[in-house]
Amino acid sequence: MSNNFELGTTENINNNEEDDEELLNSFPAGYRFKPRDDELVLFYLKPKLLNLRLPPNRIRDVELYHYNPQQLIEKYGSYGEEEWYFFTPREKKYRNGFRPNRTAGDGYWKATGADKILRSESHEIGYRKALVFYKGKPPKGEKTDWMMHEFRLKDPPAKLSQDEMRLDDWILCKIY
Repeated sequence: MSNNFELGTTENINNNEEDDEELLNSFPAGYRFKPRDDELVLFYLKPKLLNLRLPPNRIRDVELYHYNPQQLIEKYGSYGEEEWYFFTPREKKYRNGFRPNRTAGDGYWKATGADKILRSESHEIGYRKALVFYKGKPPKGEKTDWMMHEFRLKDPPAKLSQDEMRLDDWILCKIY
């Protein structure tokens, strides 16, 4: 079975959220939106950063770090799945720094372990970082059962202009 989707093409690809929902909801029971890590980076994050059309998906554009996970789930509901996907701008803790600001709603996301290198056909394509949600303020927050994976592209596209938001500041997150 061949995949008609290629990066950079727009045939049979729809970027309209309502049409995507209708299409995805028309699938019979048993079909799931459950892409592998490398597929999330290659077929969703990379086209998003290149400002290309995306295939139908269940990934929402959200300023994720303004909400705790429970608020996000209540707002965006469930499709019978136990995981949710979001594109979000990556906020920096300090204006000229590189450290990300991961405060979220009434808590914060804390990184656990080292980044995992993601590969496709032996080529390094991106990174996955695991995080756990803590309620409260650091360092005395209370650990919860919420987990998140942040996906980043290895070589994001260059900034378009000084006035525009950097497209490479966007990441893809999976919460479960």
